[in-house]
Amino acid sequence: MQNRFVGDIGDFGKYGLLRALTGIYPEEEPRLSLGVVWYVPDEETIQRTPQSYGNNIGYLNKQDQFRSLDPKLYDCLAEIVRSGRRSLKSVEQSGILGNTAFHEASTTKGGESRKKWMDYAIKHTTGKKIIFLDPDTGIAPRSMPMGRKDSPKYTYPNEIHEFLNHQQTVVIYQHCARDQKGRVNQMNQWKSITKKIYRIPRILATSQRAFIIFPTPDYAPIIDKRLHDLERRWGSRFFQLVL
Repeated sequence: MQNRFVGDIGDFGKYGLLRALTGIYPEEEPRLSLGVVWYVPDEETIQRTPQSYGNNIGYLNKQDQFRSLDPKLYDCLAEIVRSGRRSLKSVEQSGILGNTAFHEASTTKGGESRKKWMDYAIKHTTGKKIIFLDPDTGIAPRSMPMGRKDSPKYTYPNEIHEFLNHQQTVVIYQHCARDQKGRVNQMNQWKSITKKIYRIPRILATSQRAFIIFPTPDYAPIIDKRLHDLERRWGSRFFQLVL
C-alpha cells in the first residue's frame, strides 16, 4: 500500500469491505476486531508511471452514485483527499475502521529483517479476529520467491500461514491481472495455496482488484452472510463473489 493511493476508488471499496466484515457499517453484532498490516514498499521499489499517481478519485464528484453505499466512509475519504492529507496515517487517525491495530512499518528486502518485520506484525495484531494484509500487489507469484529485490510488493504464503495458525480470519488484497490468461493463472495459484491451508477461501473480485478471504471455522457463517450482503448492496461494479 502506498500513501498516494489513499482515498482513491480502490480504497473506498477496500474500507467498505472491512467495515462490513467487522460489523461497523452496517452496525451488526457481533463486532469483529480488526488488525491491519500495511505492506509499505521502500521508496526505490515504486515505479513512477503516469497510471500510478493515485488519480482515480472521480467517484468523489459523483456523490449521488456512491455516498449512499457508506456515507461516513465516503465523507471521510473525501475530506482526506480534499485537504491534501493522503496518507496511511490519516486513515488510521480518522477512526473510520474503529478500534483497529495498525502495523505500518516499511517492509524490507527479505532475509532476517523481513522476518523481524513479520514477527512484530503478528505480535502487534494478536487477538484480533480479522487480519487485513495489504501488499502493494498481492500474493507473490512463483516467479518472485522470497528475498528478491521487489519482495515488499508482495505477501507470501508462509506469512499468510502465520496469521492462520493464530486462528484469525485473513483478508488479502490482490491486484488482478489485466488479461484473461493472467487471471486464470492467478486463480490457479490461489487454489494451490488453499490446498495447503485447508480452508476454503472466499474471493471477491472486480476487473482490477480482488480480496481473498480465509475465514476461521467459528466465524465463517458470519463472514459469509456479510459478504453476500455487501455484494448485494454495492453491486458487481465493486464486489462479485467468484469462489
